[in-house]
Amino acid sequence: MKFNFFKSRNNSKRLQAQLVAFHAAGAKDNLLHFPLPMVVVSSNLEIVWYNSLFADSLAGGVSVFEKIIKEELARVTVSTGKIAFNVRIQQETLRNPENEFGAELSFDVVGKISHTPKNEDYSIVLYLIDRTRETHLERNLENIKAVACWLMVDNYDDLVKSLEHNRADGESGKAAAILTEIDEQINAWVKLLDGVAIRYEKDKYFIVFQHDRLQEQIDDKFNFFKIIEEINEKRRIPISISVGIGDSGATLQQSSLLADDALDMALGRGGDQTVVCNSGGFLYFGGRSLDVERRNKVKPRLVADALVKLLPKNQKVFIMGHQSADADSIGAAVGLCALVREKGLEPRIILDEPTCDAQMFVELLKQSGKYVNAHSHSVFISPKAAMDEFEPGELLILVDCHKASIAQCPELFKRRPQIVIFDHHRLDADFISNTALTYHEPYVSSTCEMVVEILQYIDGGIPLLQEEVQCLYAGIVLDTKNFTFKTGVRTFEAASYLRSMGVDTVAVKRMFQVDFEDYMKKTEAVAGSEIYRGCIAIAKLEDSPKHAQVGACADDLLNISGIDAGFALCQKGEMVDVSARSLAKVNVQLIMETLGGGGHATSAGGQIKGSMAAVLNQVKQAIDEVAVIN
Repeated sequence: MKFNFFKSRNNSKRLQAQLVAFHAAGAKDNLLHFPLPMVVVSSNLEIVWYNSLFADSLAGGVSVFEKIIKEELARVTVSTGKIAFNVRIQQETLRNPENEFGAELSFDVVGKISHTPKNEDYSIVLYLIDRTRETHLERNLENIKAVACWLMVDNYDDLVKSLEHNRADGESGKAAAILTEIDEQINAWVKLLDGVAIRYEKDKYFIVFQHDRLQEQIDDKFNFFKIIEEINEKRRIPISISVGIGDSGATLQQSSLLADDALDMALGRGGDQTVVCNSGGFLYFGGRSLDVERRNKVKPRLVADALVKLLPKNQKVFIMGHQSADADSIGAAVGLCALVREKGLEPRIILDEPTCDAQMFVELLKQSGKYVNAHSHSVFISPKAAMDEFEPGELLILVDCHKASIAQCPELFKRRPQIVIFDHHRLDADFISNTALTYHEPYVSSTCEMVVEILQYIDGGIPLLQEEVQCLYAGIVLDTKNFTFKTGVRTFEAASYLRSMGVDTVAVKRMFQVDFEDYMKKTEAVAGSEIYRGCIAIAKLEDSPKHAQVGACADDLLNISGIDAGFALCQKGEMVDVSARSLAKVNVQLIMETLGGGGHATSAGGQIKGSMAAVLNQVKQAIDEVAVIN
């Protein structure tokens, strides 16, 4: 037993000695030929050692001793602590021209901090786990994922009517050629995408194609629209096509729903453009042509019927527009106020009068003696008073805007109101979606035009005070610039209806007069304007009390020969008011959207925080970025 004990102990020592010898002899070789790329860096991330796999796979045979690891790997995240821990880098991509995956390698990087015996310093050992094949497969799966697309010919009905007219003139072949050419170009575009298209309705196509083709189209800014523009140059009738694309849906059905949202957004912004809806929001392409008027009067009748059904009984109805209310906002509000009053309800118009740009119309209404309620209180109430009176669930009609952030009282939306929207501005991504009724028509001249149409279809016509007629007409005049811009057949019909009700056009003209001091400020700003890129005038106004004067200055800039667009800037505290106007060649809406504003192709604006000089530079950069100069 004693002999066996000593023999066993001697064998154990011998085995330990052999193991130590083995490690001493092979440690260096084992590290050099470790089956994963391995690198050791100092505490300042300087490379102090790496094995052969790291040299071959990542360093490309070039010595990288004493180089900073961040030069070899995209990023290294290191936290400090008293105990050792792992360092991990997700899916780093490094380049090596000899690999089979297009010169890209992807790794997960794990590691450990090793402290010196005295714990005064440490080094980091990193092990790279090759994930190139998995990353390559993931990318391929992403590229072949189905993308859903809706394509709609916006003015198909007008084209068909033209076809019928041309048949009467014996030119049916020319008109029919337009529809044939549209269909051919759409199918040619789908073929280019390697996609599949189904003509879902007479004017609507459902298209499916792969995600990698979408990226190509985004990079190419959807060149399809340039082809349509070329067709329009040859034809008398312009063709308007809207495209809504749904990307990043987990299933084709989800992508289809995103495509629905994208198409709604495209149409809400005036049509003739492409909108891509993905997990990051909306992307916009095109939309530089003028809005095409739609003459279908079915929708106003349906909206009128739905609105009457929504009006509550024996309750107050709150109406409000956007901040710095103008004539269109006030006119639309008082038009709907007349409807609420006729239905025996108590209207409340929320208005911050000190910032109102149409205060002359408010005073006109007050002087009528009709804008008081049963308690002899004014129909106009401040945002603060509205917050005190409003009860959750009450009806709120929002006019001339569709975003809570620019409404007269944004806080009111926290009270969960029942919302109705009347607006004609092009849709923004942060529009209010949870509404009881939305009447949004970017094709019409003004919100006042929309309200006038609605009033005609309720009970044979809602009676209006003379002062209300003046306000509604003034709103149309303001937004059309005296029936110059965005003026269609329905615009003149609305104006004619108001004229039949006794509107005094000269009195309305007088209401837009300004005092001598403000007029001189505007004149001096126009005289000192800067001509940018040869066809854009930019004016800087001294402090002006009314936002309307900024817009009037931008309007006047268009009277200068050779000017296609005008921008007027006015410093007001920490903000700069920017009004933009155009003669259609330049789409000022696209420019102002990049600055956080919005509007229409020929009339837009916004408020930007910063100094006059800083905002002026931002405006110029936005003009350059949008690249709307032909």
